[in-house]
Amino acid sequence: MSYLSSGKIFQTFDGLLVFSVRTDTADNVSYIHTKKIQTVMNKQSEPEWADEKYITRVFGITHTPLYNLRKVGVIRSASLRLEGFKYGKRLYHIGRIREFLAEQESKEKLMK
Repeated sequence: MSYLSSGKIFQTFDGLLVFSVRTDTADNVSYIHTKKIQTVMNKQSEPEWADEKYITRVFGITHTPLYNLRKVGVIRSASLRLEGFKYGKRLYHIGRIREFLAEQESKEKLMK
């Protein structure tokens, strides 16, 4: 006999949903069962603005290139730090990042 002790759903970076369940048997042995569920990422599910961690995970653009692109004005960003507060959050516009990457791709194709 087994008892359901916990169940969680995790989303991986490639859009897969993983359902993980831990079951305990009567003799205190634990088993972890996972099931992958393919999800389709569509335009409506993508955020318009995202933080640096999301940008790095999805596009592979790390902190320094993001900072440089923002300073030059190539990509849009917004700071959510309120006046008088020490910390805030910077968000980047995903649509503009996609446009920039498409422009870079077309420039490379023209150079070949």
